[in-house]
Parts: sequence; structure tokens; C-alpha cells
Amino acid sequence: MDRIIIFLCLFFLSFTSYSRDPLSDEEISYIINEFQFDVVYKELSSSNNSSNWDDCWVYKKKVDVQYPNMTEPLQLSVSYYIPNRNRLADKKIPMVVMLPPTGGMNLLDRRMADSFCEQSTVAAIIENDFANIVYQAQEKLLPPEDHERSYYRAVAGVKAMMALGANDPNVNKEKMGIFGVSLGGILGAFVMSTQPQIAAGYVIVAGGDVPAILAQSQQEDVSAIRRKRMSEQGLKDREQYEAFLRQYLSIDPMDVASTMLPETLKM
Repeated sequence: MDRIIIFLCLFFLSFTSYSRDPLSDEEISYIINEFQFDVVYKELSSSNNSSNWDDCWVYKKKVDVQYPNMTEPLQLSVSYYIPNRNRLADKKIPMVVMLPPTGGMNLLDRRMADSFCEQSTVAAIIENDFANIVYQAQEKLLPPEDHERSYYRAVAGVKAMMALGANDPNVNKEKMGIFGVSLGGILGAFVMSTQPQIAAGYVIVAGGDVPAILAQSQQEDVSAIRRKRMSEQGLKDREQYEAFLRQYLSIDPMDVASTMLPETLKM
């Protein structure tokens, strides 16, 4: 995919811990192979309230996804931005799959999707909270193993959207990229590292060593989960909490980042 150039002025803090030892080539290959699973998707619904006068059409889609070893079907909620199809005719354009931050799709995501659309690029925002952050903060904790399942859900979701895009007559399936912010950047970086068919990516305020991030983050929902889990497990401080999480998070974006060509990623 042609380089996606996005000019943003922002201040950010990215948590990076150096307590993880680098993996061997064999260990990296094992992780990547683990995520080469096939997905089966079904478009359950699609609505478009845009008019023929609009430059960009926005579809609201529900997509059902199945993949190996899943505990239950994964249903995606998607906002699918594409330039006015009447003007596109038979033209094929690039596509970007967008993964929002904690808390879900926000104004930045919608404006970025509009910007992609204005630049003749399809933008598919997956609105799901793949890490179940908001649910666990506001409702109840899930087993700690659910943290690692986030990667499987994110990979399955992106694979499904890429397959859906490949079946869109206006999408160039050779030019598919990914865009993620915060949590979306963490998951997006992992997805890109394990899916070589993704041609380019852009991640904003992402990070690595997720147990350290979960232990040190000041984000409201992440902090709420930490307090609940520490109380549940009788953990005294963040160091104990981080050590607890390391028992359940054996893979991390940092582990497989070396597989990406530097020129394909912007941070």
C-alpha cells in the first residue's frame, strides 16, 4: 500500500518495559504461525443512510466471524467509509482497517475515517472493544486469560474485514493497511506483525510489554480493572499485579515487532 502520510501534532507517553527477554527466531515463528488461522465471516446487516450528493458514504455493518478454538461467535460492529460509489464507478482504491482506543470509536476516529475517504481510501472502523476493557471496568472481571484472547479477537476481526474488503468491487485487495490509536495501536501493531498481507500501518500512542502497561497505566478503566483484580487476588502493589499478569500474557507486540519492515510502519 502506498505510504499513508498523516500529519498530527500530539504529545504522548508510551510505556515500554525492558524486563522482557528477546525471543528466539523459533519462538517468534511459533507465535506467527499460531495466528495464521482462517476465518469465516458473514455479513448480517448493512445500512447506508448517505445520499447521492454525499462525497463519502458511511455504511453501518454487523459482521459475524468464526475462527478456530473460539469460545463463542464474534460479532463485529463496523462503520465502513467509502467514497461515493457512483463516482468511483469501477475504480479500485486502498483500504484501511481502523482499531479505536479504549472506550471505543470517538471523534478522532470518525474524522480520520473522513480524511481517508477524502483521499480515496476506504476506512473500516471496527468498533468492538476487543480487550473487554470497558466491560470489566464497569461490570465484572473476566478470567485473566481473557487478556491474551484479545489478540485472537483482533486478528480475527481484521482478517474478516480484509476478506470483506477483498470482495468489495471498489477495493484494491493488494493495498490494505491498518490504523490504530492507543489500545488500537497495541493490537494493530500485533496484527500487522503476524499478518504479512497487511501492506502498511500507522499506530499512535501504542506501546509494548502489555503486563507493564496494565500495571502502570493511569487510564480510568484500566486502573479500575487493576484495583478490582488486586483486591480479588490479594495483591499488595503494582509489582505483584504485573507479576501476576505475566503468568497469563505469554505473547506481546514487542515479541514479534522485528518481523515488520521499518518502511511499512509509521508511529
